[in-house]
Amino acid sequence: RDFRNTGRDELYHLAQDPAESNNLISSGEPRVRKIIESLSEKLSRRIRELEQPDQRPARPNAQGRAD
Repeated sequence: RDFRNTGRDELYHLAQDPAESNNLISSGEPRVRKIIESLSEKLSRRIRELEQPDQRPARPNAQGRAD
């Protein structure tokens, strides 16, 4: 996601397009739309977690217990 330049998001199938020459963002394919929605939800969730540090899930420490 390009936060500085709205409307300039990019999504590539790197295995099939390693040169990143075919931006799939505006393809309109149902599969691509689902991927975009999933990535947007994950990004939004992560941003919320970072804005509310007390709400983040505890990370396991070296002994495997939550800190």
